[in-house]
Amino acid sequence: MEQRLDWIQNKLDKLEDIAPEVEKNGDVSMTDADARKMKHLNGANEISHNVQIAVDGKTHMVVAVDVTSQAVDYEQFYPMSKQAKENLGVDELTVMGDRGYFSAEQLALAEKEGITPVVSKPERTGAPNADYSSSHFIYDEPNNVYICPQGRTLPRKQKRNKETPEIYYGSKHTCKDCPVRDQCTASKDCRTIVRFEHQGAADRAYLKVYENRTLYKKRKTLVEHIFGTVKASFGFRYLTVRRTGMVKTEMSLYFLVYNLKRAINMVGIRALAEA
Repeated sequence: MEQRLDWIQNKLDKLEDIAPEVEKNGDVSMTDADARKMKHLNGANEISHNVQIAVDGKTHMVVAVDVTSQAVDYEQFYPMSKQAKENLGVDELTVMGDRGYFSAEQLALAEKEGITPVVSKPERTGAPNADYSSSHFIYDEPNNVYICPQGRTLPRKQKRNKETPEIYYGSKHTCKDCPVRDQCTASKDCRTIVRFEHQGAADRAYLKVYENRTLYKKRKTLVEHIFGTVKASFGFRYLTVRRTGMVKTEMSLYFLVYNLKRAINMVGIRALAEA
C-alpha cells in the first residue's frame, strides 16, 4: 500500500509541475511534448503532429514538407508556399489551399514573395440567413464603401478603437427601411461589416477561387491521394519517433520514397538513372 501511495504521489507531483504549462498552452502530451490533441476525420481526438505538404500540380510530386504541433493550418500558408517556391526555383507561383489556410496576414505575406494565393474563405456569417453573410457584400474600393446584396451602400464608420487597424462599415439610414433586415442582422442598430488589415489580399485570394473553379476543384486530388498512397501502399499508419524535428525527418523520408516511385512510374528506371 505504501508503494502504491508513493507511486500516486509521484504522479501528482509531475502533474503539478506541468500545471502552469497546461494553463498556458492547453493540452500537454507527456509522451511527446511537441504533440497536441487533434481531431481526425473519424471524429476521434488523438495526440498528433500536423503534417503539411505542398504538391506540384503537373507531376503530383511532393515539393515541400513541414510538421507543426499546431492543430490549425491558417498560419502555415506562407511558410509552406515560400518553401515550395524556393524548392522549385521559380520566380512566381500559384498556390491553392482549402479554407483552413485562409489568413489575410498569411496571404499578404505570400503576395510579397511573388506567390498568387487561391484560397477559399470560411463562412463566418453572423447573419440569420447565410445568403447575407459578409462574403456577399462587395467592397467598392474607389469609393471606399461596401455594397450589400440589396444594392445599398454601407459607408465607412468612425473607428471604434484607434489602436487597431480594423475599419467598420455600416449606416442606420441604409438599414432603416430594408425589407430583408431581419435576415441580414439581429442588431438593433444596423448591419456592420468589418474590414481587417490585409483585407485586400484576402479578397483577391477568394476571388481567384471563382476565377479558377475548375482548377480549384482538382486541389483535393492533388494532395489527399498522396497521404492515402503512403498509408495504403507503404503501410504507414503511425509515427515511430517523437519530437517535431524527428517527425519531420521521418515524414520527409516517406515522401522521398513516394517521389521516387512516382518518378519511376512517369519516366522509368533507366531514364531516371540516366538523368
